[in-house]
Amino acid sequence: MITAQSLDADERALADVIATACSERPVGAPFDLAAWQVLARLGVFSLGSDGPSPARGLVAVFEALGEMAHAGPLVETVIAMAVLEVGPERAAIERGETFACVGAAPFWPFATKAQRCFAIAGEAIHPAHLTGAAVPVTTLAGDPWLRSAADLEAPLANGGRALALGRVAAAAALVGAGRVLIERAAERARTRQQFGRPIGVHQSVSHPLADCTIRLSASEGLLRTAAFELDAQSEDDGARTGMAFASARTSALMAAYQAHQTFGALGITLEGPLFAISRRVRQWASLPIGLPLLEARR
Repeated sequence: MITAQSLDADERALADVIATACSERPVGAPFDLAAWQVLARLGVFSLGSDGPSPARGLVAVFEALGEMAHAGPLVETVIAMAVLEVGPERAAIERGETFACVGAAPFWPFATKAQRCFAIAGEAIHPAHLTGAAVPVTTLAGDPWLRSAADLEAPLANGGRALALGRVAAAAALVGAGRVLIERAAERARTRQQFGRPIGVHQSVSHPLADCTIRLSASEGLLRTAAFELDAQSEDDGARTGMAFASARTSALMAAYQAHQTFGALGITLEGPLFAISRRVRQWASLPIGLPLLEARR
């Protein structure tokens, strides 16, 4: 049994490279192709399919991307790269030139840019072909999605591992984003004064923030254990990474709620210090990549 472990020096260095390369980009900035291609040049999109420890690499990089609330179909690209065969389509996605759409019918993220579409159905991934009229959808994070019917082909043999890697990436992003939300809320609690005292001296403010910190740390430990085991065994029945995703999802959503409570009205303004991050958290938390399995096992 592999217990929760720390990332090694190479993995921490990789996360630092990503953070430095994106440091001039505002946290929670909307999607743009130039920023996406920066990630491609750094090799982000091949992490889940290359190297001796793909899941651990995803943890390192996606925690950093989560801290930036980086826009784009990040998790979907990890899944697509794991199911696409080596060839021109996969290479173009790896270079950040085109996209693969990975959705759950009838919703298809970034489908207008995609060359290939894949459908998540439970624990399986199917090649999909959109049919009929496609209707634009307004999403939680403002990303371009389409609503459309689709014809699905037979499930792919390596879909289970692709979903496991996607859950690792999503959980890492959620942990990273949740951590930034709590850091900003804690700073607010230290500096915002009412009646001559910081609001953080009140237990009703400080204790929930401490609870969120503990929950995020626990989720991070569960995530890293799942990632190390996935790299060691190369297989996942959905339980380990599914629970890691569910834990990170719950912890990050609680962090978003408590951060908004700490900031009060300022927290819900579109231009405020939280909205761009918390809406990205809610988008990642809604991904259909693990919860059906957990619901079925209850």
